[in-house]
Amino acid sequence: MAGRVVVPIQNREAQLLGYIGRWPGDPPEDRPKYKFPLGFKKSLEFFNLHRALACPEDEPLVLVEGVFDAIHLWECGIRRCVALMGSTLADAQARLIKEAVPRDGHVEILFDEDDAGRNGRAAAAAKLAGHCYVRIIRLPGDNLQPDDLDTEQLTALFE
Repeated sequence: MAGRVVVPIQNREAQLLGYIGRWPGDPPEDRPKYKFPLGFKKSLEFFNLHRALACPEDEPLVLVEGVFDAIHLWECGIRRCVALMGSTLADAQARLIKEAVPRDGHVEILFDEDDAGRNGRAAAAAKLAGHCYVRIIRLPGDNLQPDDLDTEQLTALFE
């Protein structure tokens, strides 16, 4: 993780599971932008789930792709949010959401406005729609990410 901004990943009980390391800026050609510890399975967990579960259950659970998107939403006052750490909602992650959100609850999907985000949000909505109300929130321009928006722009998306 040398040279990276490192963020801890905890499970729903707030137990430390591992870290995600992000290279600040563009990484050298021989290094990936994101790095996880060996053996860590991001498809089994979410970033920020333990904090999201502490929020009132009647608030929608917001699903984003990246850790820094979730941190940005938190800073903007949108606290019941979790990050996939990718653009694909795995079956294990869908089960975690179904445990966290009641059948009459709400999930709001706010993925990046790129091909991976558009494909990922459609697949995630299909996996969750039989369990709860799902709303897809689109960003106001191509290639935008939630952390590209300021607080006012973000909160306007949720109105």
